[in-house]
Amino acid sequence: MRVYFYSKRPAAVRLDGEYAGTADMFPRYADIGEAAFAEILPHDNGVPLNFFIDEKFFSSAHAGMATVLAEDEGILYFEGFESKGGLEVTAQGAPCGTLVTVFRLGTTFAACEGAGYAVHRLPEGFSRAQPEAAEIEGRQFTLLRGEGIAALFYGEKLAFCGRADGIETGCGLKITENLASCARYVREREYAFDGEKFVVKDSRVTGRAAPAEGTEHIAFFESVLYGGDCARYMCPELAKNCGALKEYLGGFCAVTPPTERALARYGDRTAGLVYRVQEGLYRIKYFSAEVQGGLITNIFPAE
Repeated sequence: MRVYFYSKRPAAVRLDGEYAGTADMFPRYADIGEAAFAEILPHDNGVPLNFFIDEKFFSSAHAGMATVLAEDEGILYFEGFESKGGLEVTAQGAPCGTLVTVFRLGTTFAACEGAGYAVHRLPEGFSRAQPEAAEIEGRQFTLLRGEGIAALFYGEKLAFCGRADGIETGCGLKITENLASCARYVREREYAFDGEKFVVKDSRVTGRAAPAEGTEHIAFFESVLYGGDCARYMCPELAKNCGALKEYLGGFCAVTPPTERALARYGDRTAGLVYRVQEGLYRIKYFSAEVQGGLITNIFPAE
């Protein structure tokens, strides 16, 4: 089986005790026989992962990685690694009366102490975030700005945590996300506070660039995913069915270019749609497009 290894933070890959290369965001793979013992060793001060890849491996989720099955190929994505060492306090402050302590103990946490007490596990990107005050809708919140991510606490409660390349506060909460896409999509969302958490009340997606020639089909699937203007990529007859696309394609959560094998099998007008099976476990289904004059005239499951 061919297995691709991706890692947000560079890491060495060892298979059956032998060095097999470095995993980063460049597509690298290994052809594995019936089974192999894999070790993933981050270049920085991270805790290594080790696991046994066999015929059953891609049928379940595994800690520390996203596990993806793409027909007869597997994809592993390592988003972060727990840190070695003991407790490390990285930031602390009480800008709104609630003491917020950001610390690392393997991964990143925020301990909030005010009228009540709570500890929240945070995603990667908050290790150096400093607590600051934010007033939204007349209420006081503690804001943590991470690396492309943000969190808001209302007292000791976590009211928001998610992607944020830009954030505006005041009359309401506005979040801007730079989406990974060939049309450079940007999503702007406005949130309202319901007393416990922030909920989306408005969302807009705009493209900031034309996709490169030959990637119109990828941009099309991304526009369906993100809620962009998918009709711009379709011929007039096909554009009439825009409203049925979500049901036809199903609830996919990401779009990916085809692997080397899928490209050879289905052609260069193919895209992989990623479907979530459960937390940490995903499946890819390939769709092909027919394109004439830069517009899509048909889409169908790749065969």
